[in-house]
Amino acid sequence: MILENRRRYPRILYQKPVGVLFKGHYFITICYELGEGGLSLTTFQTLNLGDLCCVTLPNHIGGFYVLKADVRNSQKWTDQQYIYGLKFLEYSNILRGYFPLFFLHSQFC
Repeated sequence: MILENRRRYPRILYQKPVGVLFKGHYFITICYELGEGGLSLTTFQTLNLGDLCCVTLPNHIGGFYVLKADVRNSQKWTDQQYIYGLKFLEYSNILRGYFPLFFLHSQFC
């Protein structure tokens, strides 16, 4: 039996730094999976389910996307770190058009 991916927006392995603004603190952490609908990341910062944050991602033209996100999932990753699943709350059609280029470009950066 083949299990289908239940995600509306499939994610790809990304493993690059992203910025997170959370409760007035900005930190850089590693994103592991990225898709049009959300991402997963690790951090020493404690995030709770339902917390809101802003994520900054570099785009393919040298700027940044700033996306509001909601913490949807958390799992212990190491003794001191958790891996979090974030869902983007505001999604732009412009971003959808850029994502294929963004993914292509990020593979070569």
